[in-house]
Amino acid sequence: TVAVVADGIIDQQDVSSNQNKAMTYGESVSFRYTGIDRLALYNEYEFQQARNNIYEDRRSGSASEVFNRQSMGHSFRGSGTLGARWVPWDTFSVTADARHREDDTRYNNVRVSGGDGARSVFVQAQTIDTDEVSTKFGYKPCQWFQPSFRYQLQNRKYTTSAFSDVDNWQEAGQVSNIYTWELVTHPPDAFLGTASFSYDDSKIFTPARFNQSNASIPTFNADVFSFLLNGEYSVNENLTFSGVFQFSDASNFNDYNSGMPYGVDYTETDISASLQWKCTKDLTIEPKYGFYRYDPSPSTEFSGYNAHMITLEVNINWG
Repeated sequence: TVAVVADGIIDQQDVSSNQNKAMTYGESVSFRYTGIDRLALYNEYEFQQARNNIYEDRRSGSASEVFNRQSMGHSFRGSGTLGARWVPWDTFSVTADARHREDDTRYNNVRVSGGDGARSVFVQAQTIDTDEVSTKFGYKPCQWFQPSFRYQLQNRKYTTSAFSDVDNWQEAGQVSNIYTWELVTHPPDAFLGTASFSYDDSKIFTPARFNQSNASIPTFNADVFSFLLNGEYSVNENLTFSGVFQFSDASNFNDYNSGMPYGVDYTETDISASLQWKCTKDLTIEPKYGFYRYDPSPSTEFSGYNAHMITLEVNINWG
């Protein structure tokens, strides 16, 4: 064995150049009818088109490797909402709506070196169809006590095609029942507080549910509990302080003991605070601090983290 001592001379260079260009366009239109006493009907449509262009050029001197690619992703999104808000009494309101959303993403390998073995992405296309209905009951007896209850039913269908078999589309789905209890308090005019508790009962269906072998994965049930506190205090008309605390807990790793980790078992904590200062009529400065903690069960994964984020947002009105 011969020991190799670094001599400080550069004899190898690996160069990688990456570039990502994204463009997004969107359109929206809404209609609202209030001709009926204590009833409002609304209809909303939103559309979005996005294109993500990825370039990569890599050269490695040791292996005489030259790799380059250009991949383009096209995304089309659209949603339509039909709803109504009814206020039978001054202290009670009912809101109900139905929404349909479609997400269609297609990938195109414009340029790939090394043949088909170096694909830029493994997924050729994916569509997500979401149907959702929700209803909300609100009670407002006074300014400092405004409770409400909301129920949401979401039904998602995922259809995916891979480059290995472009004609074989795989289907998966998710059905979620979300129950949310919320309390809004507005005691003095300068303070606004919100507290909410949410329970998400989800069922996930994978293509493996059709597998007749012993390795088939049945429907997975995921239960997630979330708690949220949000407060906002206006010191004066130019200075506003706000803070958010959110905690989520999920404890469903392997309901069916299938041997596959199709589950979740974690706690997540998000804490953030910001101070919005309106220096002038056209200039606003807002520093923000956020702490984010993800703590999974050691029996499921080892990807927990603590993250601190400090940002400074400056808004200038050029009008």
